[in-house]
Amino acid sequence: MWSRWYQETWQSLPAAYRSEGGGVISDEKYREIADNIVRLARIGPDDSVLDLGCSIGGITCQLAMRCQRVTGVDFVADSLDFARQHHAAPNVEYFEADISKFETDEMFDGVVLNNVIHMLDSWTVARKTLRHSWNRLKPGGRLYLGEVPDERKMWRYATSGHGYRCYAHRLLPGWAFPLASRLTGRQVNKMLWFTPQKLARLLACPVGRVRAFDEPETLLNPIERTHFVVTKD
Repeated sequence: MWSRWYQETWQSLPAAYRSEGGGVISDEKYREIADNIVRLARIGPDDSVLDLGCSIGGITCQLAMRCQRVTGVDFVADSLDFARQHHAAPNVEYFEADISKFETDEMFDGVVLNNVIHMLDSWTVARKTLRHSWNRLKPGGRLYLGEVPDERKMWRYATSGHGYRCYAHRLLPGWAFPLASRLTGRQVNKMLWFTPQKLARLLACPVGRVRAFDEPETLLNPIERTHFVVTKD
C-alpha cells in the first residue's frame, strides 16, 4: 500500500515523531491544522468524520473537539497505541487497517486524508483508496486531501533547489529510489502529484466538484502543495 520509502523510514521513527513531516508537533500546531481542515471541508459540530492515515492521532483528537465523532484509521499498530494513550477523547475511535480496505457500514459527513494520499505506492492504490473513501461519504459529504503535491506547481518546485524529487517519481522504478538516495546523498522518494482534473478522473466525478485551496501559512511544504476538497452529490 505505502511507498517503500514510507514503510522503511516511518516505522523506524519514535512514535512521537510520526506526524506532519517526521517531527514532534505541538498541540498548537495540531489545532491550527485541524482548524484549517474544519474551515476548508466545512466540518460542523454535528458531523461525523473518518480520518484515514491518522498516525499518532494529534490531528484526529483536535478534529474531535470540533465535530460530533471521529474514526481514526492507520496501519501501524504502535502509532495507534500512542494515539490511544496521548490523543484519546470520548468521541474518538482508532482502528488498525489498510486505509484502502477499511471495512465499515457507517457513512460520514467528512473523510480526511491529510498529508497521506501522495505517499501511496501507485496510482492504482491511490484510485482504490480515493474511491473507497468517496463511497463512505454521505450525499453532500466532503473529501479533504491536505498537503497534496500539486502538479500545476511542478515548475516552481523544479526551480526551488529540490527538483531531483520532482522528476524521480516519474522516471524511476520503485527499486531505484534507495540507490538514487545513496548516489545523491539526499532522500529521493516516490510521490504522486495531483490536479483537480486528475482527482475528478480518479473519483469519476465532475471536475466542478473539486476545489483547490492555497493556504501557504498552514503548509509544511508550501512550494508545491495544495489542499483539495471534493464534494459529493
